[in-house]
Amino acid sequence: HLRWTKVTLRCGDITALAPEAAANNINGWITKLSNVDGADGVVDGLAKLKKELMQSEIDGASVSTILGELANETRGMSGKVPGLGALASALQAGSDKLGGM
Repeated sequence: HLRWTKVTLRCGDITALAPEAAANNINGWITKLSNVDGADGVVDGLAKLKKELMQSEIDGASVSTILGELANETRGMSGKVPGLGALASALQAGSDKLGGM
């Protein structure tokens, strides 16, 4: 099985990460989830998030929407993959924070 705890628990305030650091974290999650049955929606959402974060002008509202969608997708997978519940919470917190700006 996959090991998630360290990556997930270090998420904290994901909006505080520099875009490059966030992209590196996203790459790690994509790698870990790419072979998990039923995780295509999460992987696609992560790729979409990474693409948005690499833009020269990052649209906070768009990132908030993507994070919210990812939180829902990830929460749906949390029974299959240990650690995804905590990741879903971090994603939702990031979405809420950016949505309130």
